[in-house]
Amino acid sequence: MGVNERCSKQRTEQMKISELLARYELKSRAALYNRRKALGIEFAKDENDRAFASKEQVDMLDDLHGHLQGGGRLSNYSPVHDAHVISVSPVDSRSSNEYSVEQYSGCSELSSEQRRQTSSIELLEKLVGAIATTIQPVSPVIKRHQQLQQAAENGWLLTSKDVQAITGRKPTRKGSDLCQIGGWLFISVGKSGNQLLWKAEKLNL
Repeated sequence: MGVNERCSKQRTEQMKISELLARYELKSRAALYNRRKALGIEFAKDENDRAFASKEQVDMLDDLHGHLQGGGRLSNYSPVHDAHVISVSPVDSRSSNEYSVEQYSGCSELSSEQRRQTSSIELLEKLVGAIATTIQPVSPVIKRHQQLQQAAENGWLLTSKDVQAITGRKPTRKGSDLCQIGGWLFISVGKSGNQLLWKAEKLNL
């Protein structure tokens, strides 16, 4: 009798380790624990400190068993749902043999193959977006204004060479200490060596 036939006839709230070994025809606990590790789950324990699997975990183990029976491996298994035991506590302090297992479980409506495809598409979209952002050149005009705005906000003094490198024009003093280039006003405030120092201010029209 296969696992699927046994599942239809044997519906339990929880199963002990020995029952799981018989269910999947496993010869050792190590084989079962390898499957548990692949699913990322932990078995709870009863009042006698014996591990058991909840109904949801048995469903997960059944799904994994079917994957392995079909020629799959633990390394390439993608679970459709997941369940993790959070805590185990007695339902009634007067009855120590009744335990409640608190867990979170979720089921995906997509198959593992569809989830892999969706994940690959999302990753490709992010990669394309990152590349496009990286290779998209910044407009020289915007870059020029950004540099001058940064200099103005921080109170940086620019030499004549600095201004020429940014704007493409060399500032000059013609009868005053002011020089206008584009939408910026440059005020001569001194010298550094043989270079004039300029303070940049944005013109407010």
